[in-house]
Amino acid sequence: MVCQACEKKLSKVACPEKWRDSKGDKQGESSGRKVNENKLLKGAKRYQPYNKKCKTCKQNLHQDGLYCQACAYAKG
Repeated sequence: MVCQACEKKLSKVACPEKWRDSKGDKQGESSGRKVNENKLLKGAKRYQPYNKKCKTCKQNLHQDGLYCQACAYAKG
């Protein structure tokens, strides 16, 4: 049999789960976390490969930069 002082110590968990503690205060509501969600596709800043355009000729760029290959060569 364990004494009362030791019994109080044994009733507490050494490393409590924070996920369960925070989940308890939002009973009935969704926590906003989706299961099996792709984090790379969810983000607002997703890489758009053909989003940038050349400054002079407005041609789509395939890399980060200001000018396309032809305009960069012509400007020197």
